[in-house]
Amino acid sequence: LTRSSFAGQQRTGAALWSGDISASWDSLRRQVAASLNYQLSGLPYWSEDMGGFLRPPDQYTSPEYHHLLVRWFQFGCFTPVYRVHGGGSRTEIWNYGAQVLGLLNNTNNLRYRFLPYTYSGFYKVYRDGYTMQRALVFEFPHDPVAQTIADQFLWGDSLLVAPIVSQQDHLRAARTVYLPSARGWIHFWTGELHPPGVTTVP
Repeated sequence: LTRSSFAGQQRTGAALWSGDISASWDSLRRQVAASLNYQLSGLPYWSEDMGGFLRPPDQYTSPEYHHLLVRWFQFGCFTPVYRVHGGGSRTEIWNYGAQVLGLLNNTNNLRYRFLPYTYSGFYKVYRDGYTMQRALVFEFPHDPVAQTIADQFLWGDSLLVAPIVSQQDHLRAARTVYLPSARGWIHFWTGELHPPGVTTVP
């Protein structure tokens, strides 16, 4: 695990992480874009300090921080290396109270639920130089809107991920999502079919 990288580093199998980031909504938003830029550079093993390395002193009791931490885990669930870390912190998830523990365990269980899919995708990384986390432009190269999106991505070739990365979207528990041209998109949790285009998804 390294915080430095160079062209061709993927041949070593080394994982990169984004360094000592702060715990803020802006940092979370920028981590999504940073992760996609690394994938676009052909580096498939990327990681971050979920929840931020530099955390507030009241991290264990602050509802505002807990909201951020839960959303960060939800994003991290669909990144190549799923890990939490914080400077001078006890980052075990039970330290944040029963409610947060339950929400984070839901995300942990989702990560495990996708293991067969994820392992199959990482075999393609090994065999074909693939990346599991994929900017929309990878799969929709002729879509001019997909070329501009830095906060949505595909996990493998079948799952579109649109993490909540702003406090405003967190408070309304929904966000605007762009669905590229395809036969249709099925909401993972509800089974609802969505046509291509812009929509708001809870």
